[in-house]
Amino acid sequence: MEGADAAIAATSSPGTKKLVVLYPLPGMDHLVSMIELGKILGAWGLTVTIEIPFTIPTTPNSGSHPPSPYSHQVRVGTMAPPVDNATLLAKLEEMTKGIKETSLKQDETNRKIEGMQQSINRISYEQGEMKTWKPQLETKVTELQNSVTDLKLKEAVAFEVISISNPHLREILVAVDPGVLVVDFFCCIVLGVAWELSVPSYFFFTFGAEVAAFFLYLPVLHERLTVDFQDMGDKLVHVPGIPPFRAPHAMLPLMEREDAAYEGFLKVSTELCSTNGIIVNTFRWLERRAVETVAAGHCRPPGLQTPSLYCIGPLIKSEEVVGKGGKECLAWLDAQPKESVVSLCFGSIGRFSAKQIREVASGLEASGQRFLWVVRAPPSDDPAKKFEKPPEPDLDELLPERFLARTKDRGLVVKSWASQRDVLAHPSVGGFVTHCGWNSVLEAVPMLAWPLYAEQRLNRVFLEKELKLAVAVEGYDNDKELVAAKEVAAKVRWLLESDGGMVLRACTKEATLAGLVDEWRRA
Repeated sequence: MEGADAAIAATSSPGTKKLVVLYPLPGMDHLVSMIELGKILGAWGLTVTIEIPFTIPTTPNSGSHPPSPYSHQVRVGTMAPPVDNATLLAKLEEMTKGIKETSLKQDETNRKIEGMQQSINRISYEQGEMKTWKPQLETKVTELQNSVTDLKLKEAVAFEVISISNPHLREILVAVDPGVLVVDFFCCIVLGVAWELSVPSYFFFTFGAEVAAFFLYLPVLHERLTVDFQDMGDKLVHVPGIPPFRAPHAMLPLMEREDAAYEGFLKVSTELCSTNGIIVNTFRWLERRAVETVAAGHCRPPGLQTPSLYCIGPLIKSEEVVGKGGKECLAWLDAQPKESVVSLCFGSIGRFSAKQIREVASGLEASGQRFLWVVRAPPSDDPAKKFEKPPEPDLDELLPERFLARTKDRGLVVKSWASQRDVLAHPSVGGFVTHCGWNSVLEAVPMLAWPLYAEQRLNRVFLEKELKLAVAVEGYDNDKELVAAKEVAAKVRWLLESDGGMVLRACTKEATLAGLVDEWRRA
């Protein structure tokens, strides 16, 4: 594995230390990928500690996972909250001022709010200082939710929190004296600590090489473009190594240069070239053009050196908790014909309005195809409940009348969660309607692309135009309209019945096989 090679090279010369510190963003997708990276490094004989900004409960569910063969070499630790609470609260206050109202979908706003609250809810009450700090932050986020329409603050808050956590990370690095520090893409602000302590540092991208190419090139775009992405209309953005894409398909926080998040991402992009290397959750065959273009130095800003690029993927969670719901899914899939089922799942925080849920249901019914659909409760319209953990969805209320009865012979609706890895690996699954999160992309199933947030619109462009592994659901990018039932029906039928769908499945299988061969050669 190339990423392991990088860490080993940095820790294997005489007299060097074999401890690797991993520093993830405290979000589930980022954390899962970092833990999988830690397992790989542990398999190569390195000792790994994963230090998480803020305190996240890490006690495993009893009996939930079999022990990893390398678990004795991978430790998950947690950091104390920032000491200077007033600074963070002041920064949050500053970021709420002067934010413009936009025509964002209410669903999009709700998702941003919910994401912030989920991060807060992960903070433990166990430490005395946190007992006073957590309610203050909750109050501030409540104020944000009540007063702000354009809430592109999740990323901005993440950058600020990581910055304020720097003193704690420094204490840890001084105490454990590691040979290597691997930081999440969002955590570039900690590089100053690594440089001060002369610790070799690597960036870890939880998304693919094409997104890495885009961010390496962002400082160049910043200098060349004279308008915001949001004001470019359908003009194409050109980045070396990736397909041209329409400006609105850039990440939401990058739409306006005045956004605090834009400033944070631009700083990250500038710092990318100052590390010892970039580790990417991908494999060369899947994104060969992007990998080779980055390696050749075509994406770097003038005057800077491109760091080495290490392809470590696909990092897919190796163990799943298969509870009652998961067993029900797998048992149902066992009874279905090969490649006859379309799976619909939109990530851990992807949620639709009640109207959109009904459109999807009507489309699935009209398609006549078998389906397995994970449904989550829609965002609440009550401001007081927007931060709460979503309840189990009321399927009788959300779905069209007698929908479950009419589709019981060819469909299964699951509340809130299903074991995605096990579902998508099942031979009866022939397609996947996905939000285009990178972890879902790496599951290697032919896809209908329905991006929702983060870098997912960029992923959709790469999947469809470059990799030929997906077809987009039309209308997902219209902020004022729903994706219609007839579009859902047509695309699901196309995926499972048409010659085009067969070609898509063949391409996906080729990509999977090529990835295995690529990994074998590098091993």
